Amino acid sequence: MVKVQRLLREATPYLYLLPALIFFGVFVLFPILWSFRLSFFDWRVVSERFVGLQKYAEVLQDSIFYVALGNTLLYAATSVAGQVFLGLFFAFLLNQNIRGRALFRLTYYIPVITSWAIVTVLWTMLLNPTRYGIVNYGLMSLGVIDAPIHWLTEAWLARLSVILLSIWKGVGWATVMFLGALQAIPQRVYEAADLDNASTWRKFRFITLPLMSPVVAIVTAQLIVGGFNIFPQVYILTGGGPVHSTESLITWQFLNAFTKLDFGYATAMGFLLLPFILAITLLQIRLVRREFEY
Repeated sequence: MVKVQRLLREATPYLYLLPALIFFGVFVLFPILWSFRLSFFDWRVVSERFVGLQKYAEVLQDSIFYVALGNTLLYAATSVAGQVFLGLFFAFLLNQNIRGRALFRLTYYIPVITSWAIVTVLWTMLLNPTRYGIVNYGLMSLGVIDAPIHWLTEAWLARLSVILLSIWKGVGWATVMFLGALQAIPQRVYEAADLDNASTWRKFRFITLPLMSPVVAIVTAQLIVGGFNIFPQVYILTGGGPVHSTESLITWQFLNAFTKLDFGYATAMGFLLLPFILAITLLQIRLVRREFEY
């Protein structure tokens, strides 16, 4: 009897974990294993044919894959850098004692809580290539340009549009996080620096930035995750065009899986990127767990 009670007591924590483990197994582990199996098949929903490593070879020989990979790296690097820099800038502005500060904070955060689909459709209207597009109309009214700019049909302009949309949509979240970190810094630290006649730059360099560095690291890590998961702003804004020049890895996977119904190619592409994703994840863990000394 004592052994049974002891066994039940030891098993109790695992019984509490059982629902989560079942959920993880059904909705995470099983799909991963099934996808890995799928990468070795020419799977067309109603039929499948074992092809070995053929799908992996197709990915490595696909020029559009490398275009999508380069675009994803570009989108991630520029959008993360833009959100961190502008987030810090706006956080410092909103930390000042100005009128309407609460309204400005709300205004910066509205894009964050708005659906990606809504804001992307809004941007397609703003960037309409005709003279009736709001951006083109404004620039022509000011005399900046003489003819409408084709924002979404020229490769580099389309990439720039995707990057600007990504920054605009996410900078409000970074701003709020940085603002919270700024307000958590004790004022007595700045008062002590004022007694030593420290300049604004020295206070920022030796007080503000070091004390904010843990939050900056965490925010950067989170933004990197979002930067590599870029999908709606490309899919809705440009559709991957012109001629696949703005494709991201996820939009190219989506196109192959759900338009071409080549699920084997899409899953093989995902597993080829797995080592790269693991490296990014380990870097993020190191950033988050890093010990900061002041």
